[in-house]
Order: sequence, then C-alpha cells, then structure tokens
Amino acid sequence: MTETVHGSGWQPGRDHPFESWDAARAAATGIHQVTTPLPFQLDHVHAYVIEVEGGYLMIDSGFPSEAGRARLRAEMERRFGGLGRVKAVVVTHYHSDHIGQAGWLQQESGAAVYVHQQDWRLVPEVTSAGWSEKPEEFGGDLYAKVPEETRAEWSKTRAGIRENILPVETPTLVGGGEVLEFGSRRLALVWTPGHTAGHLCIHDLDHDLLFTGDHLLARITPHVGTWSSDGSPLHAYEQSLALVERLRPAVALPAHEGVIENAAERTREIRLHHRKRRERVLAALGSKARTARAIMPQVFKNRHLGMHAMLALSETYAHLEALVQEGAVHREDGPGEPLYRSV
Repeated sequence: MTETVHGSGWQPGRDHPFESWDAARAAATGIHQVTTPLPFQLDHVHAYVIEVEGGYLMIDSGFPSEAGRARLRAEMERRFGGLGRVKAVVVTHYHSDHIGQAGWLQQESGAAVYVHQQDWRLVPEVTSAGWSEKPEEFGGDLYAKVPEETRAEWSKTRAGIRENILPVETPTLVGGGEVLEFGSRRLALVWTPGHTAGHLCIHDLDHDLLFTGDHLLARITPHVGTWSSDGSPLHAYEQSLALVERLRPAVALPAHEGVIENAAERTREIRLHHRKRRERVLAALGSKARTARAIMPQVFKNRHLGMHAMLALSETYAHLEALVQEGAVHREDGPGEPLYRSV
C-alpha cells in the first residue's frame, strides 16, 4: 500500500470518479452514502446511513483517524442531525476501515454495534494494531525485505490506529440469519465468509438492496488469503458468492468504489477470475514440488514489495489449499514451508 495524504481539498466525487449512490435513490429508499478518507492507495471507504424509526442505522463506520472522524461528524451534523441520532451500527467485518470508528460512535451516541461472532474474536488485534505487530503472520522473512521507507509508513499508520481507535465496549454478537427490525425497516444479516471468517452482507428486504462491505466490489476483487492449512477461505468465499448470486439483489452497495447494478453477474465474473487464477497456480507449479513463496511472483505479477507482496503470498496459499482440497495438488508438510506438487 502507498499512503495517500488527503488535504482540505479532498472530495470523494472528484478524487475517485465512480458511479455513486445518487440523491434521487437516497430520497426514494432512505439510504444515504457517506464517504470518508483512507490513508492508503485505496483512498476511500463508504458508510451507509439508513433512516429508521427515531433516528438512523449505519452500515460500517470508517477508518479511525482525525480526518475520518471529522468528516463523519460533519456529514452527520449537516445531513442527519448529529451523531446522537445513530441508533445502531452494523459492521460488515472487523478490518479497521469498517469497524474502526464503531467504538467512537458507540461512545458518542450509545448505539448498539452488531458484529459477527467469528470476527469479534479478531477485533482486539485491530484495536491494538496487533496485525502489524506480528509480521510473521504476513510472510515471515518476507517482512525483512520490505524497504525501510515502507516500514516507516506502516509504523505511522499503526501509530495512527492506536492513537485514534476506541474499542467497542458492548458488542451485539450475531451469527448470520437474523433479521433486524427497526420500525418498518427490515434488514437481514447474511453471513458471507471468505474475505474474513465473519463477513456480513446486509439485505434491505423492503428495497432489495444488498450492502456488500468488501465481499463484492465493482472493479477490484477483495483479498482472500490464508497462512495455514486450516480450512479453505477461498472455497468459503466462492460459496458466499454463489449465495449472493441466488439472492439476486436489485442493487449492491459496496464499501469501496461504485454501486453494482447486476450483483449476480459480478459474482460470476469473480468466480471465473479465481478459477483462472487456480489454473495459473497449477501452471506455475509445473512438475516440481515448490513452495507458495517460490511461485507467488508467477501468480501475481508486479506485486513483489511491501504489503502487496505479503497479501499476494497469502492469496497464493489460499489458492494452493483450495487445490489441495480439490485433489489437484498434494501438500508435503515438513519442518520448513510446505511444498506443493501437482497430482
């Protein structure tokens, strides 16, 4: 990731020109999009403010930073009567750009915060920036090869998270399948594991809209990775994509980039993308037993430095483990990194 510094002139509509959720559809549905900055190459994240009886419900909360808090506070005061009108926050998943301001919102408004139980066990790692304090979980000695300037950027980001994040003190844990009712508003919680173990999509049953968090994005594909042979997050993700395809929502509202008018078609595109990537993994293995680290540069082009390399390695593991479960690849475990061989 490369840090993007947002000055006072940062404008979501100008700086990332995509089709946003427009005012006419917001007025018709009572669903409003609020975009706040991220200090990364992907420089924005959307929260959704939904009109409910007696106030508002929010989907996600944004990244914990002074800039994020200032923009969210300003937008809530200008458009919705202030933070005190937030009755609940539904978190799609535990990553810091989604749950990062939920604790602050809870402190400001007393809002209930809904989190999937599978993700809640990982939340303390985010609130303490633990994910960046454990580099061995992101590629082991690969971390040692990260340039010093990149490490400095990460240290700055970690310090910002630690300084700005407030923990969610009283979460409401869910398992998926629940329907939240706020007056006449009905929101079904759909468990869609893959990007994280407890990722949730939220289905507005009355308007047939699906809030997809990072599960389904219009242009890019979410990271699906693993560092172990415990299960197959890629298979879980593909099954979750199939679930969304069966739901066939009229419109999908993701946490980044633009709205998705045909969610079912987009799920098929992403599933095809991962099938092709598995073919690339098999081609990279050839007839030899090789490690994930050895084939990663052939599977992911131009992602050889910093966080991009670590995430690419994680996804390479995920594809290899999926192929192991499918019977196309054999894994040889030993004292070092596992070796993979085509069957």
